Amino acid sequence: MFNIVNIFDNLLKYIKKELSMKKTIKNVILCCLVLGSMQSAFAVEYSDIPLDYWAYNQISKASDAELISGYQDGSFRPQKLVTRAEYAATVVNAIGQQNAKVDTTYTFEDINNTHWAWGYIIRALNLDIIKPASENYFYPDDYVTRQEMITFLVNILKSEHITKKEAILALQNAYLDFDDIPDWFKVTAGK
Repeated sequence: MFNIVNIFDNLLKYIKKELSMKKTIKNVILCCLVLGSMQSAFAVEYSDIPLDYWAYNQISKASDAELISGYQDGSFRPQKLVTRAEYAATVVNAIGQQNAKVDTTYTFEDINNTHWAWGYIIRALNLDIIKPASENYFYPDDYVTRQEMITFLVNILKSEHITKKEAILALQNAYLDFDDIPDWFKVTAGK
């Protein structure tokens, strides 16, 4: 499980290694680098993030860039684990796809269009960044797992779309422990 500070920090480190990828990712990195070299003029202040907090600058810069935001009570809760809904919102913001066209609609038994992150989740699903937990459930309040985080990052950085059949073939030829790979993770692993 990851808290938002670790996720954002790891996301930026990973994206910086992939500078030759999508133009969108390059723009996010450039934005972060520019913000990183500037002192925040309009720093968002959170009630639970003192100026001497170890990640104050990273949180402040990401908040100023509107990549992340705190809670309605003015707190940030840096040690709180990140939910699937929060992660979807953070990633969609980070790649600048808040207004991406939504081609496919989804219906889940545990979340609907009144949920605060519905627009982010639907966009992340349409962009093939995130996967539903099952056919009928998204589990927006479950915490992001390592496998899910890797899946989301790979899906952001890998623009190629492959079929499940192509992924299975690639994996069967490459890994002796192919049968141990969870079914939902095969397309991502095959990329």
